[in-house]
Amino acid sequence: MLGLAQGAFDKSVPYTYQRQQFGQPIGTFQGMAFQIAQAAVDIETARLLTYNAARRKEEGRPFTKEAAMAKYWASVVAQRVSGQAIEWAGGLGFTRETGIEKFWRDSKIVGFCALLLYFCSLICV
Repeated sequence: MLGLAQGAFDKSVPYTYQRQQFGQPIGTFQGMAFQIAQAAVDIETARLLTYNAARRKEEGRPFTKEAAMAKYWASVVAQRVSGQAIEWAGGLGFTRETGIEKFWRDSKIVGFCALLLYFCSLICV
């Protein structure tokens, strides 16, 4: 899921500096910069949660809770960032030419499966 978010981010952010509105790239607008920064922070927090779970496993410490947190947050971030990436690209974001829409479709499918597993684990415990 982290790769989906990072891929959508990497594919769409450069386009925001090519897409022109009101005579300037939309990536230079303050509101857009806030959205891009928030997406970058979300991706980084998902990455750090994943690294923390992996570190605990390598140390032989309990990591189930940390792994569940990382999976959950990465799926939320993937859906959020891939959706924003489509919006940033405008109408072009929905086309198969850019590939951005595939990140969104994949995040929805995998995200649903991750949430289903999460709820199953709550019931079974």
